[in-house]
Amino acid sequence: MFMASFNEAFFLGERMRESLKWSSVKVDSEAVDAVLAKNNLPYAIAHILVSRGIDQADKVESFLAPRLAGLSDPFLLPDMAEAVARIWKAKDQNEHILIYGDYDVDGVCSTALLTRMLRRLGMHVDAFIPERIGDGYGVTIHALERALKMHSATLIITVDCGTNSIEALKQANQQGVDVIVTDHHEPTFPYAEALACINPKLGTYSDLTILCGAGVAFKLVHALLKQGRNEDRKEADQVDLREGLDLVALATVADMVPLIKENRILVDNGLKQMKQTVWKGLSALIQLVGDKSAVTSSVCGFQLGPRINAAGRMGSPMKAFDLLMMDNLEVSRKQASILDQLNRDRRNLEKLVYNEALQQIETCDASER
Repeated sequence: MFMASFNEAFFLGERMRESLKWSSVKVDSEAVDAVLAKNNLPYAIAHILVSRGIDQADKVESFLAPRLAGLSDPFLLPDMAEAVARIWKAKDQNEHILIYGDYDVDGVCSTALLTRMLRRLGMHVDAFIPERIGDGYGVTIHALERALKMHSATLIITVDCGTNSIEALKQANQQGVDVIVTDHHEPTFPYAEALACINPKLGTYSDLTILCGAGVAFKLVHALLKQGRNEDRKEADQVDLREGLDLVALATVADMVPLIKENRILVDNGLKQMKQTVWKGLSALIQLVGDKSAVTSSVCGFQLGPRINAAGRMGSPMKAFDLLMMDNLEVSRKQASILDQLNRDRRNLEKLVYNEALQQIETCDASER
């Protein structure tokens, strides 16, 4: 089975490469001239912008200088009001909340973001991230049982997963545990029944469907703070939402969602926030791969992301979560080195598997001659 699927993928890739051709986009020269007249830009940049449909002054400005003021109201997401009310109720009644994440970069960053922000709001919060091999993807019954055995909670908030975890959420309900889902994956119908399911793909605002899991988690925190300030809750005034932007930027780039619209705002401002990050673990990881002042989307995608991902691929994703949650820089550096070694091990293992697959192909071809 492995040989068949590998061969099919290999030869499909070869056919796709052969079929790729460069194509030119026809651009209205008058539109380019208009953009040049209103913006101090090189001709090539104006040409590219127009080719992408960015041909109005306000669109050019928002594309080249994305501002946080351009973010939409978080309550536009489905079930947001119900989720916010339930979380503040948990705070008022001193309940224990469990953040249930996913094991990739998006899930780990989302879990760290929501855990720290809710703790800053004075809530009792624990975190759980399932293991790739033993627990499987998403909210499974096995992983849910393990999570609740480790952490007694009356409210679970999922991040980057849960929309389609029908059986597991049904079991949580039977155990008297409320579940709030925050996710961005495509829903099946029917999807899981939860107290609230904050998934932009279930909403009516198409611009928000491009958000990754961390983007949705960020929206939840934004809504909590907004509602808290409306209710004159002092704790809401003590949390700076911008402190989570760097994790959102890292997750957004690593999850390979389109860097347009709100994602562009989050990443642009998140990269700026990364230069003054308050996350000691992230700072240690950045120091390991380069310099804060030189962090770009490429660094996030090809340097930081793979090291966080390696924890879930080669062992426990909680090692990456623990790094992000650390408050001591020296301890963080040691943990960052552990992730760096895991990433090397991952690369060596992938190279070994690749070479073995090629050897099998060569052996198979030789036997058929």
